[in-house]
Amino acid sequence: MKVCRKVATILFLCVGAVCVSAGMAAAQVVSSGAFTLQHEAQWGKYTLPEGHYNYTIRDMGMKGARLVTIKTANSSRQFEMMGLERTPAASIKGTDNAVIVTQGANSNYLRGIYLASSNVEYVFSGYAKKRSLASEKSVQEVATRVPISKANKR
Repeated sequence: MKVCRKVATILFLCVGAVCVSAGMAAAQVVSSGAFTLQHEAQWGKYTLPEGHYNYTIRDMGMKGARLVTIKTANSSRQFEMMGLERTPAASIKGTDNAVIVTQGANSNYLRGIYLASSNVEYVFSGYAKKRSLASEKSVQEVATRVPISKANKR
């Protein structure tokens, strides 16, 4: 009886793992492209050095949130974070897709990715947490639009 329960538990876990893997593989790509950072920038807990990057935004089936993957151009490093969908501020809007980088008191922060075709900005949780710090609230931030090349909306 114990052996039967163990086999059933293992089978259940294997089927669950296959279903989760299939869901991840089937995630629909919302947008992809490339950009170049001229200066080092913080992206949540990650520090992105200046250089060329490729990004992909995937719909993971969660309303208002997308999985954003950023890879170095040579694909040696990969970073992932959830981006929250919101309507962009008037200062962010434009006719071209862009990565939005803000300059704080001590660092640059990769704030989000703006997709002009759908008028949506994906803002990252690390940026929101950083903004809540009292020491940073008094700092006037300057948002810089970093152009996206090879952008594809699917």
